Amino acid sequence: TSEAATNLRRTHEEEIAAEERDQQRVVETNRQFLQFAAKVKEIAKIDVETPFKEVDFEGSGGKRLTRFRGNENALWSVSELPFTVISVQDIEVVSLERVLPGQATFDANFIHKDYKTNTMISTIPMPKLELLKDWMNNAGLIYFEGANNVMWTKLLRVMREDKEWEAWGPEGWIQYIDPNHDAEEGAEDDDSDADDSDYDSEEDAEDSDDEEEESDSEWASEGSSSEVENDSDSDYSIAGSDDDDDDEFSESEDSRKRGRGKGGAAQRRPPQPAPRRR
Repeated sequence: TSEAATNLRRTHEEEIAAEERDQQRVVETNRQFLQFAAKVKEIAKIDVETPFKEVDFEGSGGKRLTRFRGNENALWSVSELPFTVISVQDIEVVSLERVLPGQATFDANFIHKDYKTNTMISTIPMPKLELLKDWMNNAGLIYFEGANNVMWTKLLRVMREDKEWEAWGPEGWIQYIDPNHDAEEGAEDDDSDADDSDYDSEEDAEDSDDEEEESDSEWASEGSSSEVENDSDSDYSIAGSDDDDDDEFSESEDSRKRGRGKGGAAQRRPPQPAPRRR
């Protein structure tokens, strides 16, 4: 029993010593790498990227899970073969795929600006999703989410062959980045149609008002003309009555003249014989 306890204690102490040796090895490796980077920068005049402490997650860039680090200029994994290095300036957009509630992992596809290749990091733990989004926002990368994986090899070939396709046109990346883009366009079209209909109704109302005003003015002009005609007819009738009086006066004068003889004296009719009695 005592031997077993002694062996157990030694085993525990050996495990602690092994962990300390690993930590010392990591510290020494980092020190040597920093010295190497400083010498490269001094001799070759090349800037060496230093990773951010926050950008640290696991993912599969090849066959095995590896550790990815990054900063505002790049994202890399160089601890396991094959190495993965992604330069921010070469990336057009990032597609976050298999993002579903309750999902344990998700994938990230980095689409290059030449539309010929894409770099995929798969099996990223779901708790690292917000961390990766923050890194992309700081790096100035545009990304969108999806529930399914996309066959980017075929899709990129279609994009390259379609000469009329515009990457940032209405049918380009915007329809993936903003799913409500089509709905907003439809709402704008409906609003424009409504405005046009309101404008047409206002024009029709104005036209009807103008027509009513024109009809009222024509009615008033007709009424005034009819009054003028009535006035002229009444004048004519009055004038006609005056002419009739003149004619009657002339006829009476003629009859008086005929009744007078020569010299202007009135002529007497011969006496008529009295009727005979039977």
